[in-house]
Amino acid sequence: MHIARIAVVLCALALSVAAEVPDPAKPPPSAFAPPPSSPFAGPARQAPPVAPPPATSSEERIILNYWTHLNEILQNESLRRSVLTARPGGRYVPRKMYPFENIQHLRGRDLLRAVREGIAEARAATWGKSPEEVTLQIRRNIVTALEYYPLIAVDDRDLKPLLYALAEPNEEDELRLYLLRCSVPGTMRPSLFALYFQDALAHNSEELRKYLGGIVEHAAEKPRVQCAAIEAYFHFLTRAYAHVLKKDSAVAAFAEARGEVLRPEVLFAEGAPQPKGDVGRLLRDHDAQWLGFARTLAGYADANSGRAPELRETARAYLERIYAELPLSNRDDVKALLDRLASAPTPA
Repeated sequence: MHIARIAVVLCALALSVAAEVPDPAKPPPSAFAPPPSSPFAGPARQAPPVAPPPATSSEERIILNYWTHLNEILQNESLRRSVLTARPGGRYVPRKMYPFENIQHLRGRDLLRAVREGIAEARAATWGKSPEEVTLQIRRNIVTALEYYPLIAVDDRDLKPLLYALAEPNEEDELRLYLLRCSVPGTMRPSLFALYFQDALAHNSEELRKYLGGIVEHAAEKPRVQCAAIEAYFHFLTRAYAHVLKKDSAVAAFAEARGEVLRPEVLFAEGAPQPKGDVGRLLRDHDAQWLGFARTLAGYADANSGRAPELRETARAYLERIYAELPLSNRDDVKALLDRLASAPTPA
């Protein structure tokens, strides 16, 4: 009997010791928590939540490189829209959308800065690339940055930096070439930026005429830029001429009857009515502009002008187009310029 009591006591002691051995899978109780068996123990306490650091908005962030910043926005937008919608036939087609809400903190000058930084980045990453590949990357970076310009442009204050960049001789050549080709319809494939730029310039046509004419006539302008300006100025003057011509109802009806878009050369067609009255007077004013342009081109096209070959060829080509496509009242003067070029001696 005595031995049985001792066994019971030993078993109770063993169970008590085992209960006090901590379970390695469970964290130890807090030194300040009442024991679980205490009548004062309340519900288990939890650590207070830690608030995340405040997010920094794009407006508050100091942007050191706008080209990098723009690419971060585009990359984040691409990841956000990476969930594609299932289409019939098991195909998944992503939607192309512009991140309008994510670039509203930027301004036009910021995107122009991004363009210049994108050009600098492309020029710095030349390892293993040909000059043609570097130029192609520069053009891609220009298009990438300026394609979002229409989304943030507000008024003419956003147009002026583009015009200044177009006309500034010390600006990046590739940027100036792109702006020149986007300035007038007919010189490059339409894009969102080109449509915006042309529409904005349509309300500032006199300013565009001044800038284009200035580049064409600038004696020290770079040949590549001057060739692009000659092309843009030709299309600009042609559209201005056609705009006046449309005001003559007889000429407009004649072109429509022939199933043609109204262009200046329609007046060369047999039986075409000749503009009269106010339209005729306005066209004669345009003829004077065309003759001034033709004389500038003849000076560049002269074999003895000392101009770059590409500029001489471009000037002669557009001088021939003026004579062939424009029914000017002073067309004989343009023909005389061409005849003089044809008879000029070739330098030795």
